[in-house]
Amino acid sequence: MTNKILITLALPFLFSIGICSPAWAQFQVGLDARLQEQQLSIDTTKAAWWFRDNLAIRGDYSWNSQDLGLSAVYKINRSANSFYIGLAENDLEGKIAPKLSFTKKAALIAGMEWELPRIKPGLSLAIEAGVNPNEFTGKPGSSAMSSRVGISLNYRFRSPLAHIDDKTF
Repeated sequence: MTNKILITLALPFLFSIGICSPAWAQFQVGLDARLQEQQLSIDTTKAAWWFRDNLAIRGDYSWNSQDLGLSAVYKINRSANSFYIGLAENDLEGKIAPKLSFTKKAALIAGMEWELPRIKPGLSLAIEAGVNPNEFTGKPGSSAMSSRVGISLNYRFRSPLAHIDDKTF
């Protein structure tokens, strides 16, 4: 129940920040289908606030595991087909693995995003992989989160303030 309340409060807050932020801010929402046990299923809702053309803060909520995550994303090249990397922290509420440290819940993420302006301006398709660096040690129980691969359909829109001319005021 607290997850639903948190999501209900967080998404409008992020939406308001995106609209009321300076002209360069953009807001992006998306659905993520993750490949788990050789099956692709829609699992996660994403909301990202791009406060620069190449920097974003993103929140993720997984319906199946009721996992709330936070990511910092850096887009390496800013074009229609762009590569991005980031750092994510999963299980912010501590429901999946409450006794594990921050480093065992962290993940490095990398992805490729393709914009689809011919279908709908602002629409994009992304493929993303995430891995916990502790998995490379080979020790059992070294990380709370397993590696993941996902594909997401996203919609990005600019703040309405982006279209206001500075000379108006």
